[in-house]
Amino acid sequence: MFSSLFGQTVVFADSRLVEQSLVAGQLTLPIQLPAEFKAELLTTELDLPRILHFDGERLFIDSRSGNVYWIDPPYTDTQILLSCLTTRTVL
Repeated sequence: MFSSLFGQTVVFADSRLVEQSLVAGQLTLPIQLPAEFKAELLTTELDLPRILHFDGERLFIDSRSGNVYWIDPPYTDTQILLSCLTTRTVL
């Protein structure tokens, strides 16, 4: 399987999609992902997340709401880093 990720071609050893379940609150959604991938819901506390960036284990999240969040493992306590941004944010 070939995929384009940030302008680079990524080749997966196993091109088969496997059935997985994504649990979101009381919902369980069936999804199909390459065997090498895992999907999990980290938090429901974000407002319109759109850009994710890891710096080590810390995750920064930019949102259309004008907030930039950060969250550390085990990814259960979301913090607002910047708020009420009115222009486009670049992480």
